[in-house]
Amino acid sequence: MPVEAHPSPKVAENGERLLYMKSQSGLTKSLDDFETWFGDKYSLRKGEITRAFEAFLDAAPEWLAKGYRIETPFGSFAPKVRLKRQVTDPDDIYHDDIELEGVEFQPIKAFTKKLHSLLAPKASAMSENLNPAGCRITCSTWRKPCRSVFRNMVTQLLPVSPSIAA
Repeated sequence: MPVEAHPSPKVAENGERLLYMKSQSGLTKSLDDFETWFGDKYSLRKGEITRAFEAFLDAAPEWLAKGYRIETPFGSFAPKVRLKRQVTDPDDIYHDDIELEGVEFQPIKAFTKKLHSLLAPKASAMSENLNPAGCRITCSTWRKPCRSVFRNMVTQLLPVSPSIAA
């Protein structure tokens, strides 16, 4: 999986900024790609997946707005709410004090396990001191000595698919 390292606002004990990792930006798949993949793999007609997603998008916001958690075959969606102000007594909370922060997605264990299984063989092969060719990490702006040490550490753990490494 291609990843990017970015400095975070948090500072380590040694005074250096801590880094956080995220998947490489710009790597996206569209619903058309999804439709094509499903069509080839499961012989579905063009448009069936799109219609299923449209039906989900029609119902899900209404259910989430009512406070429901939505269970799907790949995980659950729930409204994520927060208080606009600091409150210590529950009796002091009013409707206007609560706002929607976003939607929380919690994948099912099988989904996460499958993802880990797709990454684990590559990571374990790299940890056996094999040649880390085909591994890449994109670093944001930080000093070169730190970059080379960090790159050597990460490239042994995170192989990149051959199509992206080219």
